[in-house]
Amino acid sequence: MASSARKLPPMSVLEDAIRRVFGNLGFALRLTLTWTIVLAPLGYVVMRLAGDPAALDLKNLQPAVLAGAGVFALVALLAFLSITVNWHRRLLLGETPRRLAWWRLNGPVWRYLFNLIVVLVVAGLLASSAAAIATKLLPVLAEKIGKPAPAVAYAATAIVSILALTTWYRLAIKLPAVAIGRRDYGFGTAWRDTKRNTLRFLGLTFWYLFALAVCGVLSAAAFFGQKLLNQPTATAAALGVICFLAWLALLLTMTLSASLYSYYGETRDFPSPR
Repeated sequence: MASSARKLPPMSVLEDAIRRVFGNLGFALRLTLTWTIVLAPLGYVVMRLAGDPAALDLKNLQPAVLAGAGVFALVALLAFLSITVNWHRRLLLGETPRRLAWWRLNGPVWRYLFNLIVVLVVAGLLASSAAAIATKLLPVLAEKIGKPAPAVAYAATAIVSILALTTWYRLAIKLPAVAIGRRDYGFGTAWRDTKRNTLRFLGLTFWYLFALAVCGVLSAAAFFGQKLLNQPTATAAALGVICFLAWLALLLTMTLSASLYSYYGETRDFPSPR
């Protein structure tokens, strides 16, 4: 069991996640393409059913279009879950799927979905509470205490928002454990392992958002660059760069919980040997 006294090194976690992403880009590309060959035909069928995008009325979609979009959304969700589980198994076990395992939809995927729902519900309830405080508590406090009301309400909102964020981090550490089939690492263990790290999780959030901001700046540069050049080749190149950066950002997001699990669930110090 991981030591409850371990202190999270925010920058090292992000560095580890980035290293894992770039160290497994070839695998990530292959994993993405295996589901793309399933999603692309479905997307094409939905587009054909929808007809001309310019004439599409989102408020009055045909039943066939709605059904097609629903099927596509369901398959996309299954693809996300399958890819995430295989990705975590690659990062933590060094596993390469064989044959149909590239389209894995077995027990670990469904357990991952169940645990993900639990994490989303708990964090979502806390986030909703923060929103409710900001919108509903403020008028009540204004009647009771007058001018200090906004400061009190915003402080309470900030506290609950931070609680929601850190709860997401702490509970989500279990998800990679589910992906690799480890049943002895539960939410309670993850919660105990990560206690007294609130400020460190906020630091991790800062560095994570900084990394996403870098991707955003580079994407914006590619977009405005192709606008200035106004050439089809430049437009295609910019689209490729933007898609690649968005893909990297998604991989980084998927990898953070694996790096956190390695640090707490496997008590690995950074840099990780994998």
